[in-house]
Amino acid sequence: MTIPEQMMFSGNLLSWHGKTSPDLKAVPNVTCDATGVRGWSYLRLRSASPLLSGEPSDAPHYEYPFLLRESEGRFLLVSAHGELVLTLVKRASEKAAVFSPSVDVPKLTRDLTQTPGSLCLSALFARVEGYGNSLRSVSLYGNDLAGASLFLDLLPRITPYRVQLRDVRTGQELLSIGSRGEVFFFFRNQQSMRDVDRTLHFLKVSGYLSWAILRGESESPEGTNEHQIE
Repeated sequence: MTIPEQMMFSGNLLSWHGKTSPDLKAVPNVTCDATGVRGWSYLRLRSASPLLSGEPSDAPHYEYPFLLRESEGRFLLVSAHGELVLTLVKRASEKAAVFSPSVDVPKLTRDLTQTPGSLCLSALFARVEGYGNSLRSVSLYGNDLAGASLFLDLLPRITPYRVQLRDVRTGQELLSIGSRGEVFFFFRNQQSMRDVDRTLHFLKVSGYLSWAILRGESESPEGTNEHQIE
C-alpha cells in the first residue's frame, strides 16, 4: 500500500440495510490494495471526469483515495474527500440503502469527564439550548477539556454532538466522532488505523454505539439515520 501522503480522512460508520451486502472493493474503476493492518483496505476510485466541484476539467483522469474498514457486516468508509463516501456506496449498489449508528456523544462526554481513563476530550462541538439565535452552538479545544473549570461549568447547559478523543498516555489525537457515526482522523501511518480500531472497539464495548434504525421525531431530534441512495 502507498497512500500518497499524510492526510485527513473523513467519512462514516455504515451498515447495509437489508440482506444484501454489496462489495465496495468490486466497484468498477476501483483498485484495492492491502494496508498491512487487518481488516483495512486502501481503495482508489478512478474517474474520467471530475467528481468534485472546482476541479480542473482537462485532466486525463481523476483518482480519489478511500480507506475501508470492514467488520461483522458493518464498515467504516472514509476518504480524503468525505463528500464522496456516499458516491462510492451508490456505485456499489444503485438500489441499496445504508444506515449509520447512533452515538451517545452526551453520555460519552459525561463519562470521560466524571471518570478519567485512557482517553480524554481534546475537542467538543455542542448545541446550546435556550438562547434562540443569539447563541446556538459552541466549539471547545484543549489538551484535556475535563480539566478546565469553564468546561465543567458549561457542561450542564450544552448538548454535545461531536467530540475528538486523545490518548492520555501518548498525547496522540485518535479520532473525532459525531452522533451519527461521522468519523474524522488524520492518517499518519499504519498506527493511525490501529488507533481507530482501538477507539471504535472502546466505544462499542462501552455501549456508546447503537445500530438501530431511528425513525421520527420521538426517537431522535434529527430524524432517521438511514441513507437512501436509490
